Amino acid sequence: MTWTEAVNEDAVFDECTSTGVRYTASRHTGTAFTNYTLKRCTLFNTGSSTANRSAACSGSTPTRCP
Repeated sequence: MTWTEAVNEDAVFDECTSTGVRYTASRHTGTAFTNYTLKRCTLFNTGSSTANRSAACSGSTPTRCP
């Protein structure tokens, strides 16, 4: 699955699991990822924008993410 350049605002992803997802250049404004599990996901260029800095990743676990 690819979330390349995906955009969402004020979403809540609670107790979700993503496996092999490419989040390349996606933006998540005011979004919460709580107890979220990331397995073998690509997070390239997702943390560099101001929008992603307002996202919360409480209790989230990245596993084998480059």
